[in-house]
Amino acid sequence: MPPFRWRWPWRWLLFLLTGCGGLTPLPTTTPPLPPRPPIVSLDRLAGQPLAGPAPLLTPANAAQAVTLATLGGIGRLQAAFWLDDGRIALSTNLGLALVDPATGQTGPLFGPEPPVLAIGALPGQRLLLRSLDSQAPLKELLIWDVAANRATSVPIPLATRLTIAPDGTLFALHTARIEQVGSNSNVSEDGRLVITDAQGREVRTLTDRSAGAIAFSPDGRLLAIGRADFATLPPKLSIALIDLASGATRQTLTGISYQVERLCFVPGTPLLIVQENGGGTSLWDVESGQKLRDLGTLAEIAVAPDGAQAAAIKDAIVRRWSLPEWRELPPLSVPAEVAPGLAGASLAFAPNSAHLMAIGAERLAVWDTTVPGAPPLTLAFTAALQQVTIAPDGATLATAGGQESILWDLASGEASWRIWADQPAFAFTPDGSQILVRVRPAAEPGDRLGLRDMAGDTLRLLSLPANSPAFAVSPTGTSVVMAASQSLFLYDLTTGGPIWAIDTPPTLGGALSGMPSFSDPIFSPDGRFVAMGADAEIRVWDAANGTQLRVFTHKSALSGVNHVAFAPDSVILASLTLDSVIVWDVARGKAIRTLKLDDPERLLRHLAFSPDGALLAVATKRNASVPESHVLLWEMATGQVAATLTGHLGAVTSVAFAPDGTLLATAATDGTVRLWGVRP
Repeated sequence: MPPFRWRWPWRWLLFLLTGCGGLTPLPTTTPPLPPRPPIVSLDRLAGQPLAGPAPLLTPANAAQAVTLATLGGIGRLQAAFWLDDGRIALSTNLGLALVDPATGQTGPLFGPEPPVLAIGALPGQRLLLRSLDSQAPLKELLIWDVAANRATSVPIPLATRLTIAPDGTLFALHTARIEQVGSNSNVSEDGRLVITDAQGREVRTLTDRSAGAIAFSPDGRLLAIGRADFATLPPKLSIALIDLASGATRQTLTGISYQVERLCFVPGTPLLIVQENGGGTSLWDVESGQKLRDLGTLAEIAVAPDGAQAAAIKDAIVRRWSLPEWRELPPLSVPAEVAPGLAGASLAFAPNSAHLMAIGAERLAVWDTTVPGAPPLTLAFTAALQQVTIAPDGATLATAGGQESILWDLASGEASWRIWADQPAFAFTPDGSQILVRVRPAAEPGDRLGLRDMAGDTLRLLSLPANSPAFAVSPTGTSVVMAASQSLFLYDLTTGGPIWAIDTPPTLGGALSGMPSFSDPIFSPDGRFVAMGADAEIRVWDAANGTQLRVFTHKSALSGVNHVAFAPDSVILASLTLDSVIVWDVARGKAIRTLKLDDPERLLRHLAFSPDGALLAVATKRNASVPESHVLLWEMATGQVAATLTGHLGAVTSVAFAPDGTLLATAATDGTVRLWGVRP
């Protein structure tokens, strides 16, 4: 089964606006919130409670900073495989984990460091592993013994693709060579298929430059090879059946219409299922070489190890057929809330042939096919996170990433509800009773804004301007500002109607170089102003009527402004580029402090003020292919770093303080949220 490849949606595309005028903001104070009870660990994998309240974080004890909890499960799902004892091995960007399909209980992360990608399961509770970069050529494999929790190295020829025999004793490798073209190195297949045993020893080598999809027969005696020879027009398409003992071609199947993408033998029969480019599927007899029937257009198909049934996902259901007669069986339902996360899913039967697993982008579902109508066990996997916010009551937390927004209960660490959207985003209303979230209505195309209560019930849907991924709720909870197509809109949350709109973007000072940089629009805490970064500028508008009041220029050597934040007093505004943070006095229109990193290789990602304005949390990452993320806590009074928080395995993308200032939440591309104690 090929590993799932995740594609990341981008959410930043926006605009800018103009004008200038006087500004005299009034400082405001935030009433203190009641203290929260001690936090317990939310990490369901570690399961270790944290005793006592969060320690005070000061420059003197910054080294003692601890992660209070981790939300988000075990990272982003890359692949999943059945072990022969009936458990499922999960391969994520954070490591390996096991899940019991009977209970849904997930064990702790394990495996080598740094994390690697599982590409197959072998008998004897073993996993075949490779480097996490699934696009890089194969140079070495690891066989991980799950029971002993250790790996054995398997040297192999340089290869681009690998197929495993059903009994795990043989590997088929599309071998490759490295070509030097000027200063660039290219990896290309050399036209050989090398068959090795599980220790990497060569068993047979076949020369076949047109070889594509490969499948071993269940007894390991035959190798089916999908061939596509593009030297002639039309290309010659066929399937060769190779006797592995002699290397001779036993049978050639012709009459293939499109390039073969997948081959699957039916155990205990002479049948071969062929899937062509575009999903066309057919059933063949390998002894006679005859096509028995066309099966229509199906997504990836799975065959049970006992050869009694096959399954494929189509139209939000799992279709099934009995074999070898190919008679339709009752389908398996896919719950509506699960279906989006199984888009493009692959299927795999358990060794007992009774359980069926679907592996999707952000969901894993397991059905017991022997129990008619039984709902599947489902597991959710959090994708790379782009946004995190703690609710005003301090008891819930919301995250957005991948294609969903999730509301988490901080007491239990469980997800309260999940909402699907192509560009997920959210904002709490000031009293914490409602949340504005981007949703994908079931009966309507595209996304809209939904105002929901904390139970997840939709109170109303709001129509959106075209292409409006960024929004913020006013401190009064009566309006929402949205950025869309180089315009800024203020909408009344009660009526859903517009209050004002600025449709014509201003001309930026100087020509833009490359892709413009924009930040999300924000309200000042007192609700009087709206601010937003656009390329190298920060613009401030009057929230009442949309009049532009201030324009600041953030001079930076790297990129433009990609995040802005008001301090609690609404007088101070901070802007962030990749290499610096500038703190502005909004009333006087002047910069009052510039914060820079000592490490020129580290980039800035996101920032947030603490509720008392004393600290500024800034997310950073190493400018390298492997992200090494830190969160810096800057003291606003001195400009000094009070603490450096480490622990995320991916780039930190969002930081947010709890309203009472005791917690800092950080979200990252590793799919997790970490909670840090920053105040007593």
